[in-house]
Amino acid sequence: MTDPKLIIVKAQMLIRKPASEVFNAFIDPSITKNFWFTKGSDILEVGKKVTWEWEMYGVSWTVSAKEIVKDKKIVLDESPAPTTIEFHFKQLSEITTYVTIKQYGFDETGYELIEKSRI
Repeated sequence: MTDPKLIIVKAQMLIRKPASEVFNAFIDPSITKNFWFTKGSDILEVGKKVTWEWEMYGVSWTVSAKEIVKDKKIVLDESPAPTTIEFHFKQLSEITTYVTIKQYGFDETGYELIEKSRI
C-alpha cells in the first residue's frame, strides 16, 4: 500500500511577468478571480482563513496561509481536504517567472482519491 504522505500533485508553468506581479496575482483575490476561482473572501495573510469559491461548480474551499515569503513562496493549509499546497515563484528574468505548485497530505489513494477529486 502506498503511503498517502508520499502522494504529491505537482503543476508547473512559465508566466511572462515579473515575480512580484505573479506573486501578487495569487495573493490578491481581485486578480486571482480573473484566472482561477470566481470569488475570494480576502487577501492571503499568514494565519487568516480565506474562502475561495468556484461558483460555476458550486464548490468552495477554505485556506489558511502558514507561510508567505514575498515574491518567493506561499504555503497554505486547505479545508475541507486536509492537504497542504505550496506555491514557489522563481524569477528567471525581469519578465519571466516559473511557478511550481505542489499539493500533498492526501488521506486517500487510488480510486478513492480520484472519486474525491471529482466535482
